[in-house]
Amino acid sequence: MFLSFSIVVLSVFTTILAERVFMSEKPPFFKHCTSDMTDYEDCYKSNLQSMLVEYKDGIPGLPEAGAFEPIRIRHLRIEQDELSLRLYNVTVHGISTANITKIRYDPNDYSFRARVLLPELQIKTDFRAHGRLLFLPINNSGKLTLEAMAVKLSFLFTLQLQDDGNRTFADPRTVRSKIVEIGDFHLNLENFLDGNTELEGTINELLNALWRDVIEVLRPTLENAINAVALTRLKSVLNFIPANYFISDVPSAAELYADAVAN
Repeated sequence: MFLSFSIVVLSVFTTILAERVFMSEKPPFFKHCTSDMTDYEDCYKSNLQSMLVEYKDGIPGLPEAGAFEPIRIRHLRIEQDELSLRLYNVTVHGISTANITKIRYDPNDYSFRARVLLPELQIKTDFRAHGRLLFLPINNSGKLTLEAMAVKLSFLFTLQLQDDGNRTFADPRTVRSKIVEIGDFHLNLENFLDGNTELEGTINELLNALWRDVIEVLRPTLENAINAVALTRLKSVLNFIPANYFISDVPSAAELYADAVAN
């Protein structure tokens, strides 16, 4: 999977330390959060939410991370028993409007669970398909537009703290997502039946009438795609922004894992 590169303007100083480029100044919109605060998880949630909003066009100093709005992906592959799907030139709109509704973290390893609500999500892509979706054969290429409303997702992020000089970073190791609920859904397939727009319209009507079944069939591969995209993006971001910008009293990796061995 290759994420597209976005050009952003440098507006903060970055520093190179042991071949790592990192954000050298804490953004002013990040709150001061410490683990002994009664509203610690809400504070942490606020910092993550601010990152999505303030950096929707990209993170200054980190062009390889790309923008959050839209997210562009060159290629995705979806494979399951009856359907092989290749997606090209994928554009995802709606991530910057995501509302992080809940955060729960584990102080032993700083992994955390999150609940996220996307008011509206739109995906546009070129596709090549071979196989069946429900009972309909789809063996061609064309264009696909997906629109989903009121999308509720849950995530489990596992992190590993890493020390680099006098800085500590929270490196994402795994992401596990679950599609909890979708309020409404609409898809449109175009140019996949050699100009037979009438038959294309009929197939679109059938798939939209059965959209809940479509989601259930595609759920495992959709969740795997979400995992892959989220992990790739977060690795770039969290290996650039020091962990103590999000959580002010985060321990160093040496301290955290020494305590774990001692216990």
